[in-house]
Amino acid sequence: LQASEAPVAKRLDAAVAKTEHATAEACLRELRETLVEQGTSQRNSSLQLLRTVLLDRVTTAGPLLSTAGEQKIALFVGPSGVGKTSTIAKLATHYGIVEQRSVALITMDTYRPAAVEHLRLYAEVLGIELAVAASCEEARAAIAQAREAELILIDTAGFNPYEPIAAQRWRGLVNGALPMEVHLVMAAGTRVPDIVVSTSQCVDVPSLRLLFTKLDETTGYGGIFEATHRTGIPLSYWGT
Repeated sequence: LQASEAPVAKRLDAAVAKTEHATAEACLRELRETLVEQGTSQRNSSLQLLRTVLLDRVTTAGPLLSTAGEQKIALFVGPSGVGKTSTIAKLATHYGIVEQRSVALITMDTYRPAAVEHLRLYAEVLGIELAVAASCEEARAAIAQAREAELILIDTAGFNPYEPIAAQRWRGLVNGALPMEVHLVMAAGTRVPDIVVSTSQCVDVPSLRLLFTKLDETTGYGGIFEATHRTGIPLSYWGT
């Protein structure tokens, strides 16, 4: 951090910590009230009720594809290194091979070295066409070419949550007439302040979902709960 930015970061950390404590206290208060109403204090009952309290505060989005014949366009955005491309490959494998649905891949990540080849390798293994788009116009053309596909998965370049992303190329797709889900991809071990900043950068995006990767690389999931509880943004998928 630059010296001038350090106080801002500290204030953000303090604000988030207060919110996390407030969330925990609200959940425990609701649990206590429920226990009093039910007249029970057994440990197993308490844990089960706590699960219910937490679940009531989490929204989920459901699968990308549910009914046959529908088309879904899904755009994957997020910081660098969180696993957007690997997640797209996993979803393409599930829907293309396991569920036998038609899938198309588009990448707008033309900045990162070998990024296109990374996804092209997955596409070749899966037998799926891959289109490379250097602009929103090219991406829209690729989407039109893939109009027969039931699922179109679009990869994007990583962004820095602490820099304005209003000018990100993928935003031109979201603001268009295309029906599209946007999945904000983050690693499960990401600090809560960083999760808060990332979600605030995308809060104006319609049909926004939260997708968390690398669950096997952390033992704490409070940040995930805090993110969806505070924002109301539904969770879509987990990844390891």
